[in-house]
Amino acid sequence: GQIALSDVLGNEQYYILLANDADRYGNFLDGFQVGVTYLNQSQRLNYGYGAFRLTGTYNADLDALVREPRIGVSLLASYPFSKFLRLDGTLVARHTRDHRLRSGAERDLDLVSHYLSLVHDNSRWSPYGPASGSRWAAIAGYTRDLTSGEGSYGTAQFDARRYQKVAPQVVSATRVNGQASFGPDAPRFYLGGYRALRGFDRRTLSGTRTVLVQQEFRAPLLRGLVVAIPAPWELPTLNVAAWADVAWAWDR
Repeated sequence: GQIALSDVLGNEQYYILLANDADRYGNFLDGFQVGVTYLNQSQRLNYGYGAFRLTGTYNADLDALVREPRIGVSLLASYPFSKFLRLDGTLVARHTRDHRLRSGAERDLDLVSHYLSLVHDNSRWSPYGPASGSRWAAIAGYTRDLTSGEGSYGTAQFDARRYQKVAPQVVSATRVNGQASFGPDAPRFYLGGYRALRGFDRRTLSGTRTVLVQQEFRAPLLRGLVVAIPAPWELPTLNVAAWADVAWAWDR
């Protein structure tokens, strides 16, 4: 369960998570999860902090949820340069048990992650999705293993999207995405499926370096269609799209 609390203007917010993934009564306390995050947006510099105890995480290599208890704290900050451009920063420090390394070994580690993101968004939306403008984000971060150094790694990511009308009812949508990782425990990135490299099965390509380019042309096919029986009901707009994807993946 999740609970969100806010004042009337949204200047101060609390987010509370309560969960339990125990599979039997004997390990009920070990499966308990809780997280509390405070966010202050009353000034131009937005900031927040929180604490958590979590037990599960997604392992991209195994494509499965795995049990990895983590206790830690987080710091958040966001500074808008304008209505369309902002700088985000996060720092997360946690103690993790049974962390699975790239080598397959499991260790109890103390990890500190810090990330910086430069985010731009001036896209304009229509009833059928974004129709003009652009969105992009450049993200860089590093996770340091304070225990042994085996779990240290860094990542860099860039995602850019451009929307423009090429005809009165046709929108061109272009996306370019690049990812890279480095370090002793550098994660692999996976491409494939309807969100990345459509037409291929999930996880078809993988590597510590990936590049994805997607191009779409979107247009409404049916709009304002009303069913009169048993009562008038306007059906949602039906859109069509022509698309093409291309991707590369490789290791260091």
